[in-house]
Amino acid sequence: MKLRKLIGIALVTLLFGCLTTSAVSAEPPRFQKGKHYQVVAKSRTKSPVLTCFFAFHCAHCYRYATVVSKLGASLPKGARLVRSHVDFNRSASLKIQHALSRSLLVARRLNVEEKLVDAIFRKIHKERKAISTEADIRAIFVANGVSGPKFDSLINSFGVKRAAKRMKRVQTGLMAKRVLNGTPTFIVNGKYKLVPQNLRSVGDYKALVRYLMALKR
Repeated sequence: MKLRKLIGIALVTLLFGCLTTSAVSAEPPRFQKGKHYQVVAKSRTKSPVLTCFFAFHCAHCYRYATVVSKLGASLPKGARLVRSHVDFNRSASLKIQHALSRSLLVARRLNVEEKLVDAIFRKIHKERKAISTEADIRAIFVANGVSGPKFDSLINSFGVKRAAKRMKRVQTGLMAKRVLNGTPTFIVNGKYKLVPQNLRSVGDYKALVRYLMALKR
């Protein structure tokens, strides 16, 4: 009788363990494809990168600027944040939007990207000052410690113009695929697009970006 009782207990324990394991494995992950992110490409970048597509004249991008900065500061070791300025915001002419794209690249080359991105956003959205010429952009750089001649030499340099054209090509390609249709747009490793409406906090953004960067190819 004792042996039968022990066997019965063992079977019940085993069955309960199997049911528990099944229930755990059936739990949906915290982040789900289609709900929290979309797969927008077959392959991914060789190194981990979070790309933020934005426009300086986009009020929504201005409100997200702090989120972007916090995401950049929280990326795993070896990962990087890349801001990419787009030119389809109707609040400014194409000419000034292209100048702003080049100014972003100038700030990056001078290692003052965070500072100048914030300064340009504040000028447009907080101070309500129009940026309608390249001279207006130059004045912002000078006010933030960049020499005028240095800005002049870089804004129209071959390297900056080439990088701006590359940024534009990426934008055009993603728009053609209907991946990029608004700002801000966040893409992880060139493959996963975040779905902001289903992310409730900066913590969600941070966790999702890390999750996606850790996904195997």
